Amino acid sequence: MREQIKWRNAGVFVLLASLCVIPAPGLAQDAPTDYVGENHVWVLNCNSHGYKLKSKYPLSWYDENYRYHEKRVTLYMGKTCDASTVSFGKGTWCWANGGFVADLVKRRIGFPRQELICDAQSLPMKCRC
Repeated sequence: MREQIKWRNAGVFVLLASLCVIPAPGLAQDAPTDYVGENHVWVLNCNSHGYKLKSKYPLSWYDENYRYHEKRVTLYMGKTCDASTVSFGKGTWCWANGGFVADLVKRRIGFPRQELICDAQSLPMKCRC
């Protein structure tokens, strides 16, 4: 009798553990997509002008005058292949099969093996490398 209860409890444990591991379909689709570029996590937002990637955590760097900076950065990438940030200046961006990259005046930010996807708008991908 004790052996039956032991195996039944083990079965209940396995069932509960598997429910914790299997994601709910509705929750997985609503989660925002994170991108990784230059070893930092970026969150994507889209609008009619293009893409906006904001660093999830502060970036840290030294500028050309050896001053230390640490702050969150927003990268704007437009439909006309222009790119800009307050911290790193303006430039261009493009995409290829290997991912996408923003070439700015003070920094190059690459996002290897990733694709920009926006559910709200259908933005054209004209900016080929």
